[in-house]
Amino acid sequence: MAMQLRNTSTNEIVQLCDGLILGRHQSCGYVVDDNSVSRVHAKIEWKNEAFSLTDQKSSNGSFVDGRKQNTIRLRGGILVKLGEVEFAVVDESKSAEQEDITNRQDRQESARQRREIIEEQTGGLGDLSQQPFTIRALAFALGIGVMLGVIYLVRKAGEVF
Repeated sequence: MAMQLRNTSTNEIVQLCDGLILGRHQSCGYVVDDNSVSRVHAKIEWKNEAFSLTDQKSSNGSFVDGRKQNTIRLRGGILVKLGEVEFAVVDESKSAEQEDITNRQDRQESARQRREIIEEQTGGLGDLSQQPFTIRALAFALGIGVMLGVIYLVRKAGEVF
């Protein structure tokens, strides 16, 4: 299986092979020049008919889809981060059309996950019963004001017609 990692910031390509070491140290098979990457950060292994990336107890971890993982099964279209450096996994055995479809689906899934995270973090007013009394009183007064405004407009419209 012909798979590669593409550094998304430098566009450097590294061909995957069993036993490849990724890290900052010059003895690594692929040297990543970034301080967020450990000297020996991760190892590529061919297991169960697929490549996997195994974190080598690095300081800043290895991530896929924003989740820290010790072992990542590599497949075309996913984004892997070593520390702060992001790599796209490219599967050369797929046709360009299949790769585009997979990338589009992965981007849509990533966008959906980001929206969920943002919604969780921002919250909004949420459950009004959980808000302080002053916020609840202001919301109640606003509701009454809107209702009175609607009643006024309906009466005025009735007078006109």
